[in-house]
Amino acid sequence: MSARAIASPLGALLGFAAAFVLVSTLLPERVQSVDALGPEPSRARAPEVDSAHLQAPPPTEPEERAPTPTPAVEQTEDGATTEAGDATVKQAPLGVVLTGVVRDTSGAGQAEAYVSTRTKAGERVLARTDGEGRYTLGALAPGTWQVSAGKRDLHDHEVQLTLVHDEPILRQDFVLRPKQIVWVRLVATDGAPGMSVLVEAGMRPLFMNLVPVATRDDPGPTFTEVRGSLNNTFGIGTYWQSGMFREKRGPEYIGTVTLHEDGPAWLSLVVAHQVLRKEQIDPSTEEVTFVIDPDDINAIQCRLHATVLDAATSAPIPAKAWLNDDPFPMGKSHEIEGDGALALDREWPGKRWLVVNAEGYAQYMKQVTLASGQTLELGDIQLHRPVELTGHVRNTSGEPLEAVLRWGRLDPGTERIEWRRQTRAQSAADGLFKIANLEPGVWVIQSPGLPSRPPGGQDDKMVSLAIQVDATRGAVADLEVVMLDATAVTFATADLAEPWPVVAVMDATGLAVVRRQVGRYDDETVLRVPPGSYSLVVERDGEEVVRQPLEVGPEPQRVELGMSGGAR
Repeated sequence: MSARAIASPLGALLGFAAAFVLVSTLLPERVQSVDALGPEPSRARAPEVDSAHLQAPPPTEPEERAPTPTPAVEQTEDGATTEAGDATVKQAPLGVVLTGVVRDTSGAGQAEAYVSTRTKAGERVLARTDGEGRYTLGALAPGTWQVSAGKRDLHDHEVQLTLVHDEPILRQDFVLRPKQIVWVRLVATDGAPGMSVLVEAGMRPLFMNLVPVATRDDPGPTFTEVRGSLNNTFGIGTYWQSGMFREKRGPEYIGTVTLHEDGPAWLSLVVAHQVLRKEQIDPSTEEVTFVIDPDDINAIQCRLHATVLDAATSAPIPAKAWLNDDPFPMGKSHEIEGDGALALDREWPGKRWLVVNAEGYAQYMKQVTLASGQTLELGDIQLHRPVELTGHVRNTSGEPLEAVLRWGRLDPGTERIEWRRQTRAQSAADGLFKIANLEPGVWVIQSPGLPSRPPGGQDDKMVSLAIQVDATRGAVADLEVVMLDATAVTFATADLAEPWPVVAVMDATGLAVVRRQVGRYDDETVLRVPPGSYSLVVERDGEEVVRQPLEVGPEPQRVELGMSGGAR
């Protein structure tokens, strides 16, 4: 929706001088609103630009008042201000302020909803609504902006606005539709709460990989995308283990699934990536009951066997092993005696990480796939004496920098890099870094940015290219990692179907500067890339679907990914 209102220069100056004091009197006569009951899509990552003037329900008197102003925050280069903590964003000296009310379809103002946009550099600008659903966002530089509003139990909606200097305060209201929320009930064949069946079958509660998953289509016998927190988004829904609103129900209720897309859909009970039960649901479904049998749980458990040896002497060695969803030692270890025999029983199927540690040896790490009810024979696991990589991190002027470092092992056969997930190092104030306890081999080192405060692990405005290190014969020293100023490149996709596209920006040596899944959580993904000439590679389900040149300059740029995963 485009908004241009004609105002006198005097009116514009008054708007800039007293935006928050006079916002109720300076609001443009024409009110822009978005009615989420219309034909727009049901989630924000499939935005549709609103092209009609829609009239929102008349605001009540409290909603006409301007939100309480908060202390000003620093203005960015393109005129945006970012949120300070949970406070509402205040107008900076220059730009356009957006203000309005976020309502649901009943007309009720929505507290703690968000209204947000992104700058050309990829920085998010965010405001939250007060108790009556009112918000103030800005100031924003004149130009075209994509602005979205949402709340976790309501469908997001996005509009396109054109902001002009002549209209220093712009009214934009949002009306959001409710999401479908389905309660999940789990019972045993005798009617008892079903969670006890899982515990009796040997599933450890702390590592219980059980999650109800909503998908648009029938998921088939397996669903392998469950990773990390069970409250992450999987398929087209999010599972809340305590229920979205922490409503208390009986012990047979294990939580709710909130659908981010309208039904019909499939709701499946996934245990260790196996779809044990599934049921079709429609937009009116409020509750689903899954009945589980202990024999079904026991039937999917599997085994892993191997022998741990010294790589140089082939002698068996004692060690400790872990088999987890994540690539690091976690939970109770499995003891390997002096005969080197590793026997893991009653394990759960799917893609798992096997980690083996032995004193004086480099850590062994391998991703394995366990088939439901089967035994995986790995044969010999050879442990090597460790090597280390040392060097310095500097900028282009040669000055030392503290930077975050990641590393991965290059497979010479496939030429793919197996990055060590959730493993990082950091250089010291003099730029010195050391990465130890590695197996001999060809490694790739890259810095994704400088250290930053939580929740972000690094500030990616400066990154390095990837460097390849041959450590097959031992330790390597005097490595140089050069940090470069990075450009914000926005990858936008309208293709929201699984499998999600993976975008990689490859340098001249064939190493990825950045590699990221796109489209799963948002229409737009911002990646930071140093200026230069690259190859853009897009993969789907492990298959390359496009490879084309990509020129990155110093200014932010945008790349549109087509419906087939290609770029234009």
